[in-house]
Amino acid sequence: MNKTSLFFLLIVSFYSMYGQQQSGFVIDINDTVYEQGPTNFIQNKHGGYVGAVNKNWIGCDVYSITAEGDTMSVSITKPDTSMWFGEIINVKANNYDYLLNGFGKHSEGTMTHPFTIFYALDSNLQIVWEKIYNFNFFYSAPYSRVIQLKDSNFLYVCSPHMNEYMFLFKMSLNGDSMNYRLYDGDSAGQIMSITYNVDSTNLLLHTMYAYYDPLGPQSECMVLDEDWNQTEVWFYPRWLRNPYTALLLPDGNILNGATFKNAYNGMITAYKMKADSTFEPLRINKLTDPDTNTQAAANISIDYKINGQYFIGGAINIRYIDEDVPSWFYVAMLNDTLGVEYEKYIGGDAYYWLFSVTATTDGGVLLVGTRHEFGADEYHRGVRIIKLDSITDIVHVSEKQIPVYDIIVYPNPGNNVLYVRTALKNCSFLMYSSNGKLLIEESLDNLVTNIRTNKLKRGTYIYKVIQNNTVINTGKWIKIKN
Repeated sequence: MNKTSLFFLLIVSFYSMYGQQQSGFVIDINDTVYEQGPTNFIQNKHGGYVGAVNKNWIGCDVYSITAEGDTMSVSITKPDTSMWFGEIINVKANNYDYLLNGFGKHSEGTMTHPFTIFYALDSNLQIVWEKIYNFNFFYSAPYSRVIQLKDSNFLYVCSPHMNEYMFLFKMSLNGDSMNYRLYDGDSAGQIMSITYNVDSTNLLLHTMYAYYDPLGPQSECMVLDEDWNQTEVWFYPRWLRNPYTALLLPDGNILNGATFKNAYNGMITAYKMKADSTFEPLRINKLTDPDTNTQAAANISIDYKINGQYFIGGAINIRYIDEDVPSWFYVAMLNDTLGVEYEKYIGGDAYYWLFSVTATTDGGVLLVGTRHEFGADEYHRGVRIIKLDSITDIVHVSEKQIPVYDIIVYPNPGNNVLYVRTALKNCSFLMYSSNGKLLIEESLDNLVTNIRTNKLKRGTYIYKVIQNNTVINTGKWIKIKN
């Protein structure tokens, strides 16, 4: 009844400037019975990847993927129990490697009193210990994060009733309760990320909605001392919206990837912040553009492995899941000044929603999200896992090809204007009639180029993108109105 299809193929092998062999692969996990949703995926100490795929509140399958794309999985379920897992982290411990956390309820109960559940897993994904805590909040706690502390124990933070309360819980390496604290009002907020500060003397809780602001949503950073007292509150720039991810960089600054303005009507934004009481923005880059609905990745939107090289990702043209509109996974590699080194777009043939971005030690990136076929049942989503090496252009999967685009042309079909998006340099856009007559020629000097098509009649046109006298992209564009 539960059928999982896995497609993967090693596509490129070479020695990069980092002196390591690169590879790319695609894995599709499709289930005909359950709605699916992935947690974040992390790179482990062996160079492979680990993450979980939820199955419609039944439980989850935890996947271990090698650097070459080979997979193994184990199923985690409990009789008469509904569960959904949100996060997995690497752990420094003697007898296990990962901590998986989520929440659920017994079938005879209600979501009024859910429980929080933790699993410690070894390198073979076997359960070392399981802990369940009845925090007895109003309903489920979907906004939660875990960090392993300097003393090797864990801090779990959740926002059980949106932004009204924030619960902190300290747990030992063996899963035993050690301490807890509840904040409410403007000391609470909706937890998004946890980091240490510059010298690891304070914890930084990156939240939303703790403070009411009549001008719009406010994102905050709560500064906690060793006794969990909130000593300061730093504020992010206005309109930084969830979902967002904050990371402490080796230089002590904070790197942030987020949605600018609105989760369903905005763009992906990268901020580099000075991590002190001024919380001063050092660099800001508003990626993508406001003419499409763009959202940062739902769990982890930004990551880095090599100092000075960052990856940020999300979904372009995101809509509600029952709309048959094309969308793309979006990922950009940024340099130390947050300038775009390259962009990639994956999809366009279905509804894509990116969940996590994982920078890899070989200079590539792992993208994990969902893919919803046009016309399929609502919320019937498959999980797609894509590993890009540092120069991947095409991923071959079995007998089909999954293109990784450097250029997207949208909307298609369209009307009086189309947009060409690419980070490539020295490119031109040419549009032809069906009989080969050149109608439009534009230089693509910007990340997004607006091309007026109001003088064209309704019909189908051919376009080409040329770089240094070589055709690098071609396709059809349809105008729907005169």
